[in-house]
Amino acid sequence: MKTSTIVSSVLGFALLSSAVGCAKTTDLGKMQEETIATVKIYMGELDVLQRRYDELAATKGPSADANAMLEAAGQAIKEARTRAASAPTTVAAAAKSGNPDAVTQEHYAIKQMLDQDIEIAKDKLAGYESFTSAVAYAGTKPAPTPNTHDTPVANDGAAPDGANAKMPAGATPSGHATDIPCSAEIVLQCPEGQVDACMKTPSAATHACVAK
Repeated sequence: MKTSTIVSSVLGFALLSSAVGCAKTTDLGKMQEETIATVKIYMGELDVLQRRYDELAATKGPSADANAMLEAAGQAIKEARTRAASAPTTVAAAAKSGNPDAVTQEHYAIKQMLDQDIEIAKDKLAGYESFTSAVAYAGTKPAPTPNTHDTPVANDGAAPDGANAKMPAGATPSGHATDIPCSAEIVLQCPEGQVDACMKTPSAATHACVAK
């Protein structure tokens, strides 16, 4: 995230460098201050990324690939913080040469490396968050409803399950009707001496075992 403050600092540094060149004077102290001010802005952004990383690292991810992304983000943040912390010493060493160009080069080198580290950290953190969110979403999806209509069920003769199903012998007491209408094309298997009422009496309402 590039802020307007960073842009302002960089522009101010560029204008200062131009003035130094034209006037043939060197305010190396001021140039060092500009670099350090810019680095402090980066440090603020790194603090935000560090907190974000720490929260994610509190629990490990769902896979080795996800954890690798998180670790890469943490490494980039660590390197950037180390680089930012050493910036004052680095730019001071450049200023000792008395060459303003050396300070200018160091300023932009530090800025470029911090930009790269922060970009890597953001990319890896975003990748880790996307991966874990996708896994979490997949885990909350409801299980598919089993299909109870198209799966054939074996008939063991205990109950009718189609047009050709048969009731077992003695399924109903003699003269006692079932709740299966005669329009259902089934034949009860009745005890010896009995027959399905629907076979004997066309006017019967339901299937039942009755005396022949």
